[in-house]
Amino acid sequence: MGLHSRKPKVNGDAGDEKPPRRASDMDKIPKLDMLDDDLIEKLDINYFMRKVYPEIRDAADELPLIMEAINQGICKGSYHYAMGIHKLAAQEAAVYRRLRQEWSSTYADKMTEDALKMAIAQDENLIKEKERLAVLKVAIKRLTNSQENVRAKLEAMRSVESTRRKLVRDDPDPEN
Repeated sequence: MGLHSRKPKVNGDAGDEKPPRRASDMDKIPKLDMLDDDLIEKLDINYFMRKVYPEIRDAADELPLIMEAINQGICKGSYHYAMGIHKLAAQEAAVYRRLRQEWSSTYADKMTEDALKMAIAQDENLIKEKERLAVLKVAIKRLTNSQENVRAKLEAMRSVESTRRKLVRDDPDPEN
C-alpha cells in the first residue's frame, strides 16, 4: 500500500491519541542549570522548558512573563558589559601610563611598544577584569539563548494549537 492509499484515521480509532510521555524519556535529556546570577533572579529554566502545557492559554499567560524576566537580565548584563569595556579601557590606560613612568626602574630591557603591550597584558587587575567580562558575555549569551528557546516553545505550541483548531473546524463529520 502506498503512502496516500491508507485509510485516514477517524476520531476514536485506535492509535488516535499520543501515548503519554514517559518519565524515563525525560530522564534521558540532560537537566539544565538554573539561571542564577547577578543578572536575573533565580529561574529554573529546566522547569519551564520541560513543563507540559495542556492548554495554550496557560503557556500564553506564563511564557511571555518568563521571556520578559530573561530580557531584564539581558538588559542588565548588556549594561554591565558596556560599562566594563569602558572600565577596562581606563584601566589599560592607567597601567600604560604607570609602566611608561616606571619602566627603567622595573625592567632591564629597552621600552618598546611591543614590550609595553606584553607588560600591560600581564597586569593582574586587567586579567581579572577581562575574565569578569568573559563570564558576563557568556551569561548574556545563555540568557539570550534561553529566551529564544522559550519563545520557540511558545511558537511551537501556538502552531500545534492552530493546526488542531483547523483540523477540528475542517472535519466534515466529527461523529465518524
